[in-house]
Amino acid sequence: MMITITTADFDHRSRSGHPIRWTLSLSSFASIKRQSKVVKRSRVADFGCVVVHAFDLVSNSPLVTACDMAHTPLLPASVDIAVFCLSLMGTNFGDFLIEANRVLKPGGVLLVAEVASRIESVKTFLKFLDFLGFGKPKKLEDTKMFLSFQFVRTKAMGARELARVRNKIPESDVLKPCTYKKR
Repeated sequence: MMITITTADFDHRSRSGHPIRWTLSLSSFASIKRQSKVVKRSRVADFGCVVVHAFDLVSNSPLVTACDMAHTPLLPASVDIAVFCLSLMGTNFGDFLIEANRVLKPGGVLLVAEVASRIESVKTFLKFLDFLGFGKPKKLEDTKMFLSFQFVRTKAMGARELARVRNKIPESDVLKPCTYKKR
């Protein structure tokens, strides 16, 4: 399945004011239930997009809850799958991942799709996620533009652990800042 993401849909624009378009194959995300054998009635938290419990910093849609993705209104261990599709844009994306850890049930699935050029080193990226309690990494897609991974919540983590992780691997060593090119 190919999905064209137009940032105008989410009111994110380049500095020139023009909407930005990406085309991303999310077939691996669409088939996650088959891949991870998650039951039909899974609860999904989509951090940054529009599916089930959807959260974004800004929302023009009643289907999306506007909030800081580091502090969602979800209860602890209340979702089976957490999705970050092109939404680890904040400089505090570690806080977003800790929040996903908090709301995921033990053994829950974390899906991450990110622009390939933002990932400094796949090895460092995977190590960072492991330190945050997400193990068993599986690369779902590797294209020129995008990388996507599936992880399993292997241990509960909180803000204290994140502080320790940041001392080992600062977020600036994991993902390059999200910048828009002038066109």
